[in-house]
Amino acid sequence: MKITTPRGAVVVAVDGTRRSAGAVRYAIGEARAREGVLHVVHVSSLPYPDGDLWPAQGHDLEDLIGTGRAITNAAVSQVASVATDLEVVPVHRAGSRVGELVKVAASASVLVLGSETREGIGHLFVGATSLETAARADVPVVIVPADWQGAALGHIVAGVKDVTGSGELLGYAVASAVARHAELRVVHAVEHQGGPGEPGPARGPVDVARATGAGRLRQAVADASGGSVDVELTVDEVAGRPADVLVAAMADADLLVVARHHRKHPHPARLGHVVRVVLGASDIPVVVVPPNGRRDPASSS
Repeated sequence: MKITTPRGAVVVAVDGTRRSAGAVRYAIGEARAREGVLHVVHVSSLPYPDGDLWPAQGHDLEDLIGTGRAITNAAVSQVASVATDLEVVPVHRAGSRVGELVKVAASASVLVLGSETREGIGHLFVGATSLETAARADVPVVIVPADWQGAALGHIVAGVKDVTGSGELLGYAVASAVARHAELRVVHAVEHQGGPGEPGPARGPVDVARATGAGRLRQAVADASGGSVDVELTVDEVAGRPADVLVAAMADADLLVVARHHRKHPHPARLGHVVRVVLGASDIPVVVVPPNGRRDPASSS
């Protein structure tokens, strides 16, 4: 079977600031790869019913809605001017940002968000909207740094936590690599007393475990891609804490693909500690794949 990237709508959220710039660049490339429609979405966040908290722009509901529509239309005009080959559709909603984004993206192939990062003590914090949306959406969510310049995605890394339950993650990663003629590295962290990337004893138990693990990884990739992997593939069992291993792996990557937890976890916990650390440290796009059986963008033909 051959893995292909199906056509499907790409949804990108904009907020009228430079925080959306990287997300828009990524979404244009994704829509082209899928030969799909690009939906440009802005959500006007309404005030709380019993409070005095209003967004920065607009002093009443009419002004708020008008400002939101203007932001949407301006973003669509900007995208259409640089992506004349795409069908670009404006979408404006009013209400809860996270709730509306999840609803708009429900029938799409992928949702693209800006990272909303801000400086902290020695690292970055990712904004609540991006995190909660990635935790709730039923489609893959790509979180893109504002200053990402649209580099070619020639090297994709997929971080695997559970080898036996990574079908959606690996299917997405393989299909993305095929669509972009990219190299794919699948990484599985194995914790032991050494640091990230440190080898175990030569020809010892750790060595044997790594060889066995790498074989399982290759089989998982083959299973997720229908038995045929048409990409340059590397699989690695790497010693170290998962967050440290993935942060190190990102140094040579153009795109990172990770999975979130299952629905049994409450919304804030679905991303997990590792994904949150990776998002805070990343200067490349990160795809968060939901474990719900949807294998976008992979399909068989």
